[in-house]
Amino acid sequence: MSYSKGGKVVFVGSASNLLTEFLTLLSRNNETEVISSISFLSSLSLRFKPDLIVFCSVALADIVELKKMEAFLHVNVLVVSKDFSVLNNLSGIADYSNVLICNECVCTNEAFINRLNKIIQKKEKILPSRTGSFVKYTIHFLNKNFSNALNLQKISEHSGKNEDYLSRIFKREMNLTVWNYLLILRMNLAKKLLTETDIPISQVAEKCGYSSLSYFDKAVLAFYRKTPGQIRAE
Repeated sequence: MSYSKGGKVVFVGSASNLLTEFLTLLSRNNETEVISSISFLSSLSLRFKPDLIVFCSVALADIVELKKMEAFLHVNVLVVSKDFSVLNNLSGIADYSNVLICNECVCTNEAFINRLNKIIQKKEKILPSRTGSFVKYTIHFLNKNFSNALNLQKISEHSGKNEDYLSRIFKREMNLTVWNYLLILRMNLAKKLLTETDIPISQVAEKCGYSSLSYFDKAVLAFYRKTPGQIRAE
């Protein structure tokens, strides 16, 4: 899908390899700039009014400070992190409008990039804070529990919403289903454990939330086009 040029994106913080890929993907359709800290935003705004500000880590204090700046009060914000385990309470972020959160391993997904491009170019909007907060809390829950056996009922019970409603608002906000998001988290951990450790593949499967080794093998093969054994051998 092609988009017209014109959107402006500011990345705040140092970028990892994954986030460098993320920046490259957004640069295809938007003007981008990287700054090391939020303190440079004011001077940047004189020549570069962003349509999206991306924080390259969980930076609650920075978001609070950003929302105090009148010039950026209504600018869309995305917080990207390897995980959100440090956020014991999401209220500081969830209560703000125009804010998304996303895991590093998910942010380069094509469907999510398409969603961001539409937000940047004002073809779509981030959900209102009250509705979007359920998506944020669901992402937080998935981060803490994706190694456990999960089903949509358990996930929706945590959010306090029924399965159909949660599925619809999650897909609308992230352009990914809850299960797509969960799968990416699990496959990211699977690859990390297969390439960086020598623990048995059966234990890798368990750590990724799969009670069946054969089901884990099929999931990895479908996702990476390689078996767990092939990934480990490489």
